Amino acid sequence: MSEIRKVANKRLNKLQRQKANGRTVQFLADVYRICSPHLDPPDHLSPYVSALEAAARGDAVVELTFHAPPQHGKSECAKHALILVAILRPGLRSAYSTYNSDRALKVMGQVARLAQEAGLNPRTSGGNLFLDGGTEIRFVGRGTSLTGEPVDGILIVDDILKDRAEALSPTIRETCWDWFVDVAQTRRHPGSSAIVMNTRWSIDDLVGRLIQRWAWSFCRLAAECDSEDDPLGRKIGEALWPARRPSEWLQQHKRSPLTWASMYQGRPRPVGDALFQEAHYYDALPTHKGSRTLYGCDLAYTGKTRADWSVLIRARMYGDIIYITDVVRDQVQADVFTARMKVRIENEPGPCLWFGNTIERGMAPLISQQIKQFHCLLTPGDKYIRALPTAEQLWNPGKILVPRGAPWTAEFVREVTEFTGQEDPQDDQVDALAALGYLAIRGGGASGVGELNRDLRTAMRGGLRLVS
Repeated sequence: MSEIRKVANKRLNKLQRQKANGRTVQFLADVYRICSPHLDPPDHLSPYVSALEAAARGDAVVELTFHAPPQHGKSECAKHALILVAILRPGLRSAYSTYNSDRALKVMGQVARLAQEAGLNPRTSGGNLFLDGGTEIRFVGRGTSLTGEPVDGILIVDDILKDRAEALSPTIRETCWDWFVDVAQTRRHPGSSAIVMNTRWSIDDLVGRLIQRWAWSFCRLAAECDSEDDPLGRKIGEALWPARRPSEWLQQHKRSPLTWASMYQGRPRPVGDALFQEAHYYDALPTHKGSRTLYGCDLAYTGKTRADWSVLIRARMYGDIIYITDVVRDQVQADVFTARMKVRIENEPGPCLWFGNTIERGMAPLISQQIKQFHCLLTPGDKYIRALPTAEQLWNPGKILVPRGAPWTAEFVREVTEFTGQEDPQDDQVDALAALGYLAIRGGGASGVGELNRDLRTAMRGGLRLVS
């Protein structure tokens, strides 16, 4: 045995006698008791904890993808597991990676504090944490080089995608995969373990690719049990951490089906998952005055297939209730449909919004010259995300009403309620409805174009950008 290993073992044995009252540190719960006595032991994450302990002890090579909901302690487990490795097998080199360097360095500071409590005399240099016994832990952001940084302990990848917007970017997803394959994975030595966890915004994320392409195991601990094969053996509907995050508390997060499914249940939006619920109808418009007219459109001009339609939806907004009064839908040339829009909007003025893409942006100024209340927002490519606010805040609560018996009603309702965002045969009316809903959510538009522009610019977050 080397001299440094003898010194390390002597120090660690003394630590265990002094801080663990004679009990040997073998499990993650022991590290919690020593380093974080104010925290509950992570019993509710027991399958994940078992994998971390096996990796820390070197019992097996662990290659695991994992999901647990936010604020349930999964990152705390990872931090304490790095300390467990340093205690059980000093001298190993581990790595922790997340979505950027700032976050990685913040976690390094937190692990250093745990190491201090464990008596491991932490020292830092750049993104490296050095502990007594020869342990080294490298903390890096996504895309950072690991050249010269071997991993023979544990590689932990924790939220390599920062948020939904990143997860929906094919370019960023590809960058994450390339970094993991070409950089992180190539630094692993035989006998090392790797654990990857991330919110499942996309089926094609790093976790999904590791499952599909490399056959890695996937441990999914849903906030509420929704499967008969739950890793914890829970009954359907039982909360993951009832002592701290009971079912009553979880209900507030179900307001957004997409957020609940991905962040809390670990399920990317499944194919065939309908977003819009049953339609709500009206027989006659209100007779009182004070309505505002809104338009949403989807224009099949460029970058689309010949099967796409141009759509214009008109609605009147009485207070916070929207009555759809007309849907125009046709497969015609651009100038023909623009002329039809112009007539309708001039006869009943109101702001009109189009969710365009980068290919179509050149058409927007030309239309604006003919229709002064026409506006275009450049948006992310995911139609499901664009439609989500309109569905959740307006359509599903019954704040959007459609007329009974109009010649276009049945086809309009069918397309909207069957929309999944997964290669739907038709979704043009959905995009037009989403644009109309965007205006309605922001107060029904504005009386003047200048005010509408200001409102839209103020609201332009999450990838929306105005084309004037």
